[in-house]
Amino acid sequence: MNTTRPAYPGAPAVKVTCVVPHERGPRLRALIRELGIDEMTIQHARRTLLHDRRIRLGDAVPLSDELVEVVRFRVHVVCEEQVIASLVAGHGFGEPGRGNIVSRRVHLLGLDLPPCEELPQPTPTQQALQRRELAGLCCIVPRGEGTSIARLVLNAGLGAPFVTYAQGVASRAKLGLIRVTIPAGKEIVTTFVDCHDVGDAFRMVNEVLRINRPGAGFCYWYSLHAGMLDTRIWVGRQPHVASMEQVITALDMLTGGTTWRRKMEATTSQVTATANRLTGYTIHGPEVETEPVVNAALAAGAGGATLYRVHRELLKGADDLPSALESSELIIPESMLPRIHEAVSSTGLVERRGFIEVADVGGASGYSLRDQLG
Repeated sequence: MNTTRPAYPGAPAVKVTCVVPHERGPRLRALIRELGIDEMTIQHARRTLLHDRRIRLGDAVPLSDELVEVVRFRVHVVCEEQVIASLVAGHGFGEPGRGNIVSRRVHLLGLDLPPCEELPQPTPTQQALQRRELAGLCCIVPRGEGTSIARLVLNAGLGAPFVTYAQGVASRAKLGLIRVTIPAGKEIVTTFVDCHDVGDAFRMVNEVLRINRPGAGFCYWYSLHAGMLDTRIWVGRQPHVASMEQVITALDMLTGGTTWRRKMEATTSQVTATANRLTGYTIHGPEVETEPVVNAALAAGAGGATLYRVHRELLKGADDLPSALESSELIIPESMLPRIHEAVSSTGLVERRGFIEVADVGGASGYSLRDQLG
């Protein structure tokens, strides 16, 4: 069998994602600017935590939401370790409650990355703190159903997910009469986990969602290259001198990794929902102008898409660049990539100051993906 991946369009790069409490967002953005990074996007979201209240109704632990900022930016591959180490040291990532920072290898087309300013090399301690065994799990569900996914992930002790909002832009005509029962509003539930837990988490979410039903949702996972995860999943009373999150962080440092955290016995089963290789093809463009580009990708064979808005913050040459940005990530079989990319390129997205991001996807499941795979 041919195992060679097709050539991705664009140049290799690193996308860094930071999820921090809302009140810490301005300080984080200032630190990013100090590193000489000229462009970032900001998206508001909510993070769901378990709430340890003294009085409970029934057996379920109450949930509590907090506002967070999702800050994303792209850097050259050679800058990755220095940038992450600088932000970990400056912001305090790794301390419970400070948030997550992760990096993902991507290919970019239409976005030029200026060379990073000279940064100090990370110390051996900082390098040791940057974990390499991480993954992202993303579930797209109808508006209002994100809480059930968040509770599932929290009860399994996999981390605190964050929820953003999007609008479905799939060709609803294909759904026939059932389209009236499927709302266009979507919630995107994202959790960063240890890579040895992502397989169990993916299967668990699929079993609960029964994801292959029309309108049930879509779920996929992808590998992360490096980062630091927030271990805090509770809010409320602190009954002990050290919190469980602090104990976990100490054990990570003592054991030199996170393998000890594995929730279930290791299995040899494949983590993907299909044998076909998958690609994440993300379209970024000016507000209002992006949906027609997504529709062109759908017409070329993509099974479905969601569209969400972010704020684009630029420091240099910002006069002629739009600050309101729309993004849509399509999960497609790699065999479809040339056709989808040709359809998107023909719309002139890059010439209108948009850009395209391509990355590997580990596995996915959903009704629209089944249609693409035939």
